Amino acid sequence: MLAHGARSVTPFVTRAAFLLGALLASGPLAAQSSLVPANHPIYSWLEMQRVNGRIPEYQGEVRPQSRATVVGLLYILERDSLSLSRTHRSLLREFLNEFDMRRLVGNRLLTGTFIRGLPASVVQGATSRRDPVVYAGISRDSVASGALYLSIGLGSLRLTQNGSTANGYLTTKGFKTFVNTTFGVGIHAEGVNSYINDARELLGRDDKLGGTYQYRAEGSDASSVYEAFVSYRRPYFEAHFGHGSLAMGPAVTDPIVIRPTAPNVSFLRLQLGTPKLNFVSLQGALEADPYQTTTIYNGDTVPTRTAPQRWFAMQRLTWQPAKQVTFALHELVVYSARGPDVDYVNPINLQFLSQRDKGDRDNLFIGADVMVRPMNGTEVFATTLLDDIKRLAQLATLDTSKLILTVGGRQRITQNVQLAGSYTRSDAFTYTHWLPLNTWEQGGKALGQSIGPNATEFAARVTTWLPLRTRLILGTRAVKKGLNPVDSKGRPVANVGGDLLAGLPNNYPGLFNGADVYNTRHLEFELETELIRALNISLKIQDAKVTGGLQLPSNRFIDFRLRYGF
Repeated sequence: MLAHGARSVTPFVTRAAFLLGALLASGPLAAQSSLVPANHPIYSWLEMQRVNGRIPEYQGEVRPQSRATVVGLLYILERDSLSLSRTHRSLLREFLNEFDMRRLVGNRLLTGTFIRGLPASVVQGATSRRDPVVYAGISRDSVASGALYLSIGLGSLRLTQNGSTANGYLTTKGFKTFVNTTFGVGIHAEGVNSYINDARELLGRDDKLGGTYQYRAEGSDASSVYEAFVSYRRPYFEAHFGHGSLAMGPAVTDPIVIRPTAPNVSFLRLQLGTPKLNFVSLQGALEADPYQTTTIYNGDTVPTRTAPQRWFAMQRLTWQPAKQVTFALHELVVYSARGPDVDYVNPINLQFLSQRDKGDRDNLFIGADVMVRPMNGTEVFATTLLDDIKRLAQLATLDTSKLILTVGGRQRITQNVQLAGSYTRSDAFTYTHWLPLNTWEQGGKALGQSIGPNATEFAARVTTWLPLRTRLILGTRAVKKGLNPVDSKGRPVANVGGDLLAGLPNNYPGLFNGADVYNTRHLEFELETELIRALNISLKIQDAKVTGGLQLPSNRFIDFRLRYGF
């Protein structure tokens, strides 16, 4: 009886230890305040562990998260590692080597012993699976710790459509660094410069590379993408200021609020509370293409280049009353052509009431999420975002509304294999606004679900994690999209809500009403592995077969990358 009772108490004790360590400012977890970018593969692996019932407190619907949060979850899994499969125990060691600071310092590859032992040490270094840090260290008084990485890479991009094939050869170079302190301050910065020697339009297939102004407007064959954050973390409170990827909400393909693969944005995020009840306030700036103008200064005409101001504000309240259930409420507003609005900056002010007071000059969204895990290995969710509606009675019939919703779930097949599926419906004119600057987009890319307005999506994916940091994804999506009809010369003849940048005031026709309708079957293959630690190999194949209309062609895109470094 005593042994049985001890086993039943163990999960509670380990989770209590995690929460206590996360809240103590002098503890080792709080000393890692810097953010882990939202596209890091650790989030996908932690999500699989949550579905498997190992870490129900993990809330990956809000990213990026701090290194303290990530390493705390890894410690929970380490304490109960015997319940993991052999593959997941191997992956846990790999991630602990990266995120546990003392392991990172002790296992770094570029040491004096390695350099003195060249070239024989190369073989040993390649098989030892040590992290490729140029430098990793902890100060003598243990107040500060940090690391620096460099990377170089090669790639090949190939697009086949309309009977022709375009090839481009990609070279990349980049850096990553982070520093953390025991008094709560942390920084993280990383950047990658990509250059393609031919077919520069292929960069546009990647929303990060194709979303930069350098690529869009200046006709460059290079595109630089960077992320940089300054963080401060204390008990029950976090503040993060920076530029990079964001993710908000549950999804199988893309979150409907903001997806991590969208163009990077600048933001200030405040977070208060515990994993069971927390509030997030997010203020951000969106880019707009600059324009040429002139200014009279002391009698002289001075040419200038300026861009309209664009801002967004977001709030999210998350409550986890039990480990099987999570609820969230959120609101988002996009506004422009003025400085930061004090009403929206105020974190305790309801944006819904402020926008009603200001009229329809800003673009307001309100929504909710619910996630339920009825048993270990099963998770279902629903998420919705209401853009606009004329009368509440019409919400039940989804008529003349601007609403996007997703329902889906994940099911464990084995500990290492997961099946997921979802359905998404996006009404006409969703994300748009009659003032184009207030559209929820950047660089012509939807910041929410990539299908954009006036579309539906059925999606299914199988994800498996294998040793050597290997992740394999097989997926299919059936997308039905209604575009604005055009004449023989490509000029729009009607606005039915299919164009992200062509909103209308209070005019929401039914889904696909009068639209140029396309049905697209997507087949997706993604493989990423590190047979040698730090030698990252990735292959992505996307095959899209389109039926209907002439605006969207069938195509196949192959993206192969080889990178050494982080």
